Amino acid sequence: MIPMSKPKNIFESICYKYISAHLDDEDMIFDAMCAALNNLPARYYRDEACLSKQYMRAQLEDYRHIAEEACKRAIEFIKKHPRKPC
Repeated sequence: MIPMSKPKNIFESICYKYISAHLDDEDMIFDAMCAALNNLPARYYRDEACLSKQYMRAQLEDYRHIAEEACKRAIEFIKKHPRKPC
């Protein structure tokens, strides 16, 4: 049976929004996302209703700040260490 809604990582959308606003190349965006997400804790939610019940607004703001800091470091790393062509 396929679940009606699948778990989502709270940091994925935050990282994508931040990184895609700072990088244009799709490969670099996804490389930076992987680097950022690998340095963040796993925080999953089921849907938007669960998200608002599970986390308070201040906690969500803290998560945004933590994610943006991880994104800054990831972007810096990706720019210094570009992927070599396969």
